[in-house]
Amino acid sequence: MKNTRKKLLYICPHLSTGGQPQYTYKQIKHFIKEFDIEVVELNNSGGDAFVVQKNRIKSLALVHTLSDDKSKVLDVIKEFKPDIIHFQEIPQFDLPSNILDQIFTKDREYFIIATTHGSFTNPSEIVYHPDKYVLVSEWSKQRFEDTGVELDLWEYPIEEYEFDKDAAKQKLGLDPTWKHVLNVGLFSPGKNQAEIFAIARQLEKYKIKFHFVGNQ
Repeated sequence: MKNTRKKLLYICPHLSTGGQPQYTYKQIKHFIKEFDIEVVELNNSGGDAFVVQKNRIKSLALVHTLSDDKSKVLDVIKEFKPDIIHFQEIPQFDLPSNILDQIFTKDREYFIIATTHGSFTNPSEIVYHPDKYVLVSEWSKQRFEDTGVELDLWEYPIEEYEFDKDAAKQKLGLDPTWKHVLNVGLFSPGKNQAEIFAIARQLEKYKIKFHFVGNQ
């Protein structure tokens, strides 16, 4: 019986532990029953160290991790024949123009979607616009409103769960007589931890401890 399912190809800058790979994993998990899905990882930036999201994605879809030869992405496209290509970051950040010229052809038979996960992305500097932008926040969506490209907002779902705060504090060895503020994420200018440090300095006279947890 002929497979009539549409094919969806994700092209990611990397699959190292972080927000973008987790966002990609969540999308794949949502769409896996509807599409045949493959994934291209352009840069193996995390190596074998940070592979939580990568392993989750591999459990659902075939992953092609490229070497220095980024033209291999064209081979994947040619062989997989996707109906949709979803770039999980603005493609010109990671691929040279000679490759992008071959992906963004006017006679292409696939639909191109692009997402950005960075707060520094300037829409006016983008050369290769997709058929549609899918943005991760309302703030990001507003920045792209003047591009003239179709926009959609797909925020990461906030999942409800029950927890015992006192038991968690005890397990982590946190002093229950203090209030605790937890920041989880990579240390990066784009994450704006500087704002949290500024708030912490203003609260030094109070019994509040700030905790930072991340790959670095």
